[in-house]
Amino acid sequence: MVPIVVFILTAGDSFGGAQAASAAASSRSTGLVQTILGFLSTKSAYAPLVSITFALFFASASVVLLYYSFEKTQAPEVLFFALFSLSFVAESFRLAVPLAVAREWPPAFVVGAARALVFGRFFGLLSLFASSVYASGVDFQKHGRVILISAAASLAIATGVPVDGLAWDSALSPMPGYASMLDLVELALSLIACLSFLVAAKSRGAQEYAVAAAGCFLVCLGRDGLIRGDNWLALPVSATALVAGTWLLAVKVHRYYLWL
Repeated sequence: MVPIVVFILTAGDSFGGAQAASAAASSRSTGLVQTILGFLSTKSAYAPLVSITFALFFASASVVLLYYSFEKTQAPEVLFFALFSLSFVAESFRLAVPLAVAREWPPAFVVGAARALVFGRFFGLLSLFASSVYASGVDFQKHGRVILISAAASLAIATGVPVDGLAWDSALSPMPGYASMLDLVELALSLIACLSFLVAAKSRGAQEYAVAAAGCFLVCLGRDGLIRGDNWLALPVSATALVAGTWLLAVKVHRYYLWL
């Protein structure tokens, strides 16, 4: 709830600086959904702000629903999927760009926000990856250790990449160095997560996990469009894919555990 409150308190400056920040963007954002839909819709300075708002509400709502749905079910893949959902809170750090423009803050402010954003995005994907690995049958009893390893790896990436505090894309994401390499790592983690759920369907003989794999694909697709979309067409497509994928994955995993 804290990021939502912060967003509300800074909404005036965020919307005020969005137009100037969008005009000063170094390049148009990339990504599968953005690349496809970007040709069909012109960029908007305010679409990224709406996507950030949706990301914050999605994180809050999905974590609450997962908690109450699986309150009596010990499912490690759900725990890590909840961490993945919670990682969308990090999208609030994109507000640093329009705020810095509106309030004339120093580039160091954007650099710090960029590192927090990179940390959140990679921690989320590593959590999704861990969820899929648990689903495939690999059982690590100490979940806290897995979380710490994911956090440490994400922190190493976030602090290791160079960041230019004066460069951001049209989705208001500060641009870290080695962006292409980081995108490939994100793509690899997403694909492996989807494949791991398919492995789970075969190894456990549960068709529910095959549907969960489709849900995972939709989640990854929706995430890609939500964090990189800079137009009004990408937002509803990404939001729909993200919500539908989350529902499919959660419902099918819940149904599997009900039969145990």
